[in-house]
Amino acid sequence: MDNPSSTFTPPSQRIKTVHDLLDGYRSLSVSALLAPLAADFRHRALPASLEMPERDRAAFGEHAAGVFGLFDAFEMVPQSVHEDAATNVVVVHALMRGVMKMKKMDWRNECILLIRLSEDGAQVREISEFVDSAKAVEMRRKHAPGVFGKAGGALAGAHLSTLVAGFSQIVVVCATYHAVSLGLSWWFNSGTTSGSATTSSSPK
Repeated sequence: MDNPSSTFTPPSQRIKTVHDLLDGYRSLSVSALLAPLAADFRHRALPASLEMPERDRAAFGEHAAGVFGLFDAFEMVPQSVHEDAATNVVVVHALMRGVMKMKKMDWRNECILLIRLSEDGAQVREISEFVDSAKAVEMRRKHAPGVFGKAGGALAGAHLSTLVAGFSQIVVVCATYHAVSLGLSWWFNSGTTSGSATTSSSPK
């Protein structure tokens, strides 16, 4: 019988950095959240119809401070993690769970994070966050109207091509993940799809 330790593959630097990012959300500490972010970091909330502004590292920290101030506890629980080593992209489907300070109300949401990392995988350069639109509107209108500002269209529009590429990346990586999970890897070897996507799972 094989020794389990002999077949264990340690997580890549990209996956370690993503877990640091998720730990930052859980900590409710702005400094911990910003620690793995690159100096040129950008964050976008999608879909674009929500009209949320794109934020650089400093603006993202200010926004996080406002959001963290609403919660006594908060965490992002990864349901699946998909890694594409060729493009330094990690895609996370996560459940958001928290307890709000106001009336100790439970908060439940979910998102898909398209995370682009530096070449060495040690820093997060960009996050495109696909959120539950209904919950995002509820948060903005009912709980934190001063925290969620309206976007200026110019900055978001400047990165439209990147957003399209990012969404395509989600489709390709997630399709690969689910096909392999269903035992249909032969379909990808038939020449229909090619790529270097790899997958890893996180405990629920």
